[in-house]
Amino acid sequence: MQTKRMKRQLSAACHYSYTRLALNYYMYYETSLEDSLLDNRLEPLNAAFHGLLRGFLDGTCPEDALEELRNQVAAEMETATAYTDAFQAYEYVLNRLEGRFAPQPVGNMAGEDHDEAMTERIMGYITDSQDAMTVNERIRSVLGQLPVRLTRNKFFSLVEEGLSVYRGSTRESLDDMFYILRSEALLYVPADMVTGYEELHSILEELRTADYRSMTPESYRHLTDEMKRAGHMLMDDTAELMLLMELVNDLYVLFISRDSAMMEVSEEQCLNRILSGILSLFEAGTDAPIPDGITGLLDRLEGRQEAYFEQWMEDGLSSGELRDIKGQEGEASKLYKVEMLLSGSSFMSLASAGQESGELVDQAMLSAAASRFFEEFSSAFEGQPRVLVRAVMAKVLSSLPVFFQSLDEVREYIRNSLESCTDYMEKAITMKLITDMMEQDDLDPDDIF
Repeated sequence: MQTKRMKRQLSAACHYSYTRLALNYYMYYETSLEDSLLDNRLEPLNAAFHGLLRGFLDGTCPEDALEELRNQVAAEMETATAYTDAFQAYEYVLNRLEGRFAPQPVGNMAGEDHDEAMTERIMGYITDSQDAMTVNERIRSVLGQLPVRLTRNKFFSLVEEGLSVYRGSTRESLDDMFYILRSEALLYVPADMVTGYEELHSILEELRTADYRSMTPESYRHLTDEMKRAGHMLMDDTAELMLLMELVNDLYVLFISRDSAMMEVSEEQCLNRILSGILSLFEAGTDAPIPDGITGLLDRLEGRQEAYFEQWMEDGLSSGELRDIKGQEGEASKLYKVEMLLSGSSFMSLASAGQESGELVDQAMLSAAASRFFEEFSSAFEGQPRVLVRAVMAKVLSSLPVFFQSLDEVREYIRNSLESCTDYMEKAITMKLITDMMEQDDLDPDDIF
């Protein structure tokens, strides 16, 4: 890859990240004025970031400290994600109980004719798009909502079918898939899920110990209210973590690329005045409003972030070029890290993958990995409420690559799922949830139903 193009890319990245850092840091200060569930856990991370930013503005900013902070923020997000995964499973459980306490209109639910009609309605939703990726995404969404009435062996067989696409791929990609499956199956438990998360932990414990067989209307309403409260807390705090990681990533990009970029003195002075002004407010710790002098500087940045992003994308690397520069030295090494930092995933690891990660997956490796997952799954859910096991099964199946070979197989799975569920209210809830999905996709349910 041409050195000139690399330098051009690094320069575009520097301008883009510098501008985005200033804008996001302003926004981050505003969010810090609000109470947050994560205040105690974020305080040391915020202090570390402010220190690194001060170092950058003063001309020093060690890369190892940036890398360590990225890892700490990523670990914090993993804890928040573990809570999100758990609450999603219990949301599935409570949704299936809704019919007991908030009856749904079911019409004539009896017989194969109704199951067949429901199957075709769902298939109409799935196949309404001509785009294969959209169809697959809708299949996974439907799998996450359908009633689950599978034996453990049948469930494991479906998981194996979904994993079969990884034969011949790299071990790294298979490991990534199992990380997702373990997370969805609630098998990933961070070391400390309590400190700083006491409210969420208390709500989760209520859900874990609830009696779902003999639940009263009062208990159901209480748990659904607590679920909503937990959802709001997690939404706010994961957004804060996302913004913090973007700040860290942009500062990291500046550390890597600043020497490769030409920048007008007036532009850099404007950006540094915003950054240093906000930083001084954080360091003072008084929760004072942002001075008008700093706010007025934002007008000079209008449209620049978008323009610099277009410059960055104009010379964007293909996946092949990215593989070629991985592991190289000099400008190539810088550009590879910048590509990772500005990728679609803010939490992308910068660590070099081990040699074994490039190993190709054969059937023996796939079977061994699947067996370990099944053993862990069986052990974790031994004696757990059946409704929770079904919820986790649905989450896992909806996270797999689509394992059906044809739309006829999709139709057959949906029909069997409905026929094996004798709870008419659960079927009604299923159709309500799928209707909600259609509305979110800007479809008119009347056109399909």
